[in-house]
Amino acid sequence: MTQALCLSCGGVKFGALVPCLDCGAQPTEGMEIDILFSDHWMDIKSLKQFGTVIRTINNASPREDLRQAAFLLYISEYHPSVLRYDLTAEFVPVVRDFLSGLTLPTVELLPGRRGMLDLDQQMEEQEEQQRKEQRAWWKFWRREG
Repeated sequence: MTQALCLSCGGVKFGALVPCLDCGAQPTEGMEIDILFSDHWMDIKSLKQFGTVIRTINNASPREDLRQAAFLLYISEYHPSVLRYDLTAEFVPVVRDFLSGLTLPTVELLPGRRGMLDLDQQMEEQEEQQRKEQRAWWKFWRREG
């Protein structure tokens, strides 16, 4: 069964698309992000290290919006091959200031069962697959005889 990171509490849960048994948090609205932080794409060691980052951030602020933004900015700046996220310009200085006061652990990105996911590469592969399917569809209807 898939092991995944709970993006709310930082615990490791069984199943990327299920609620966390530790904190009760539901999966995110973006299924891709839940799967991204699973052992399909990252080794369990990396997931646990990201969990420590989340817990460190969570312990430093009661504001959920600040905690979420801090984790997204952290990922975007320190591990852009995993995920890039653009925060609204006016919120970035607040989040950077918040992060500057924290000592976050190092995260070693290790590949999961399917290797390490590069979102840009995945998007390119999906677009190429869509182009192939569109060409195949066109050929189906455009039988030349």
